[in-house]
Amino acid sequence: MKKITPASLSEIQQVTSWVTSEEDCRLWAGPKLAFPINFKTLPVEMDIEDSDSYALYDGDDLAGFGQLKRKGKERVHLARIIISPEHRKKGLGRILVGQLLEKGRQKGCIRASLNVYKGNRAAHWLYASLGFEILERPNSDQALNGSHYMECRLISK
Repeated sequence: MKKITPASLSEIQQVTSWVTSEEDCRLWAGPKLAFPINFKTLPVEMDIEDSDSYALYDGDDLAGFGQLKRKGKERVHLARIIISPEHRKKGLGRILVGQLLEKGRQKGCIRASLNVYKGNRAAHWLYASLGFEILERPNSDQALNGSHYMECRLISK
């Protein structure tokens, strides 16, 4: 069974072991998280206090991670989405993002957003297949060089 649960700091530290290079770190977490990852500064660099962090489990295996951050009353922002190297190419990214979007709906949001680096084709394809579109970044959101801002509507089921 695949499900997301609130992530503990120890699970987040385990997730960071999947990030093995400076480029991996930039693609996963943007410029705010330094590589090599420092566990003492990790909670601040990942905005753990201001974000909801979730771990995706495939049975007993930690398989993925993602965060949600509220952006006003109507929008939730998805961030730091990653699937473990052993679990990639099995559809778990789609499951993780789908469950994060459902959490956004449950919070009463009607839109979801995310940033994705332009060269990250697999992520672009996944997000587009889930209804995300490249839009102009809101003035309230910090621009990330080399990234697209994407957004989708959260329609109640």
